[in-house]
Amino acid sequence: MQETNLNISHKGEIIVKTKKEDQIGRPFDSFGTDPKGKGLSDIYDVLEQLSQKSLKLFCMLGKNRDFNTNEVVLIRKELSKDEVSALNKGYKQLEDFNIVKRIRYETYLINPDYIIPKTSNLKAIRAKYKEQNTSKSMTIDEILQESANT
Repeated sequence: MQETNLNISHKGEIIVKTKKEDQIGRPFDSFGTDPKGKGLSDIYDVLEQLSQKSLKLFCMLGKNRDFNTNEVVLIRKELSKDEVSALNKGYKQLEDFNIVKRIRYETYLINPDYIIPKTSNLKAIRAKYKEQNTSKSMTIDEILQESANT
């Protein structure tokens, strides 16, 4: 923590307030490498196998995730054409490698064993990730079709 002194003059008297600031900013990302032998693939081995679109999507998800919940909201209207293409073409492979699951429209949950969330929330997020039924997963085209019908 960095300390910042604020000198305030009040009626000829100088008051010094010390404000502590976090130098780090946002939390560091931590990647899981199966240290407890759960049979997971090492994240680096998985990343080597991803297509270019899947890798781009993985990076988008990692950069935009909520550190506390490992959830990411990607609003299609706010994405560039290149990002939408990565989302359309890359999601299936990430799902097949068990890296991410779609939990509701435009909301994704990253596997907490691969990108580790805030440790105090890890057990709850692992349980939530396990609860997500992959058979409910839908392609982007199916979601768009469903939303067009409503």
